[in-house]
Amino acid sequence: MPMFMSAAPITGILWHLDLRRRPGKGTGSVSKMAQAGFVVPTDPLPLCRRKQAGRFAIGRVGHGHRAGRIRNCGVFGPRRIGPIGFDGLSGNETESYGRKSWWGRIRPIRDRHPVGSGILSWEEAQKRSIRLVLGPAFSESGSFPDSGGELEMMKIEPLVLAMVAALMSACASVPIPYQSPVKATPPRGQVAVRQAMTLFDASGSQEARFAEGKATLESIVSVMPDGNYDAGILVFGGYDRVSTGLSRFNRASLEAAAKDAPFLKGTTPIFDVLENDVAAAVGHGSGRAAIVMISDGLVTDYAGRSAEESGAGERTVEAARAIVASRSGDTCFHMIQSGDDAAGADLLRSVAGVTNCGSFRNATSLTTPGALQQFARDVYLGGKPVPAPAPPRPAPMPAAAVDTDGDGVLDPEDACPNTLKKARVDSRGCWTLSDLRFEVNGAAIEPGFTASLQEDIEVLRANPDVRIRIDGHTDSDGPAAYNLDLSARRAESVRDYFVNVGGLSKDRFETKGFGETRPIAPNDTPANKRRNRRVELTIIE
Repeated sequence: MPMFMSAAPITGILWHLDLRRRPGKGTGSVSKMAQAGFVVPTDPLPLCRRKQAGRFAIGRVGHGHRAGRIRNCGVFGPRRIGPIGFDGLSGNETESYGRKSWWGRIRPIRDRHPVGSGILSWEEAQKRSIRLVLGPAFSESGSFPDSGGELEMMKIEPLVLAMVAALMSACASVPIPYQSPVKATPPRGQVAVRQAMTLFDASGSQEARFAEGKATLESIVSVMPDGNYDAGILVFGGYDRVSTGLSRFNRASLEAAAKDAPFLKGTTPIFDVLENDVAAAVGHGSGRAAIVMISDGLVTDYAGRSAEESGAGERTVEAARAIVASRSGDTCFHMIQSGDDAAGADLLRSVAGVTNCGSFRNATSLTTPGALQQFARDVYLGGKPVPAPAPPRPAPMPAAAVDTDGDGVLDPEDACPNTLKKARVDSRGCWTLSDLRFEVNGAAIEPGFTASLQEDIEVLRANPDVRIRIDGHTDSDGPAAYNLDLSARRAESVRDYFVNVGGLSKDRFETKGFGETRPIAPNDTPANKRRNRRVELTIIE
C-alpha cells in the first residue's frame, strides 16, 4: 500500500487487532483467527475480515452495529494481518450477523510484530497507550461515548514514524513461509478404520516448524484413501481449537481445512486435547479409530509449565489410555514428530505405545510420495504399522496422588481444590492473575496487562452459576494499613473489569483485601515480593 511504500515520515496511529469468529447455532467453539499490528494514517479503526472482504461489526452483538467495508487485506505472518485499507464507518447502518458474525479485540503491540521492530518498543508503547472500549459510536478524538462494553482496544497516540525501505525488508522476513505439501495418489484397498482423526499442534512451541507441520498435515490429507469412514481435523494451541468435527470422509473439505490451519500460538496442552476433544469425538465408540497427531511433543499445562514441572506428560499418556479403555474397538495412536527434541519424542512414543497398533515417526520420513502411500496403508488400510517402542511404563501413582480438579497440581499439594476448568493456577494450584500489573502505589490496571483477564472472563462465562471472591494481596513494603486499603482497591479494579468489560454480573463477585497478611513467599527479594503482590480468585461455596 502507498503508506508503506513512501520513504517520507507519516503521522499515524498504531493499533493491534485480534480477530475472532463468534459462533452461532450449529458452529464450533470460538477460535482466534488472526492478529494484526499496523500503522494507519487516519483515525477510523481498521478492521480486516480474514480472507474475506465485506462488512465488519463494531459493537455488542444483538445491538445496533456500526460497520465498515474492508479492502486490500495482506498477511504479514502468523495471526497478523496488514497492511490494509479502510473505507471508513458507514453511517448508521446495522446488520444481523448470526452464524457468520465476527468481532475484534484490540491488544497492545508486542515487540515481535512488524511495527515493533526497531520503530516502537513494547515499553515505549505502554507509556503512550490508553485503554478504550469499542462501542457503536465513534468520534474523531478516538473516544466511544456509547460503549458496547464488549471489545477492548489499545491506542497509541499519534506518532511520527519514518516508514523507509528498511521497513519493507523487515516485514518481508516476518511471515512463516508456505511449504508445499507432498502430493501422492491415495492407495486403494479395504479401509480398516471407522474413525480417522488428525490432530495438528499449532501452539507457540511449533512456530519455527509450523510450515513443516502444516505441509505434513496437507500431505497426509491428500493421501487418505477414499472410503466409507468418518474423518476430521483438529488444530490446537493454548485454549484455542479449530475443528471440522468428525463427519463422512470428504477430501475437498479436509484439504481446505488443512490449507487454512492457523497458527494459534499459546501453550501445548496435549493432555486436554485427548481428555476432552478426542474423547468426545471417538470415546465410547466401536470399530478401529486412527488418531494421527503432528506435534513436537513438548507438552505443557495451561500455565506454561513443562511436563516435568506439571506432570502433563504422564497425564497425556493416561488420557490416551482412558480413550482406549472407553472404546470397544482398536484405538491406534500414530504420532508424527516435528523437530527432534528427545523429550518430545519420548512422550510421543509413549502415547503411540499405549496399544500395539500405534506408530511413531518423524515428519522428515514423510517427504516422498512412496513414504506417504505406505503411511496411508499402515494407518488407514490396516497394513503393518511402524514399531513404536515405548519406554518402560512408570510405576502407578499412589491412590492418593490424584488431581481431582484437573489443574495440574496433585491433590496433596493443591492449596486451592475445586479450581474451575481451564483456570490459570500457580504452583500451589490457586487461581492467580499472574500477568496482571497495577500502577505503582495505585489500583488502576496498567494498559497492556489485561490479556489474561480475558481468559478469566471466558472461564467465568463457561461457569455462570459460580460466585467468586476476588482477593487482593501486597508485599510488606509500606505501612500495613495502607497496604490493606491498596489490596482492597486492586481487588475492586479487577471486579470492575470483569463487570464493565466482560459483561459479567456484579452480583457474582465479592472483593476482599488482605494487604501483606498472607504472603506466599518471604518478602526478602524483589522476585518474592512480586509473587506476594497478586490477585487471587476464590470460589465461594
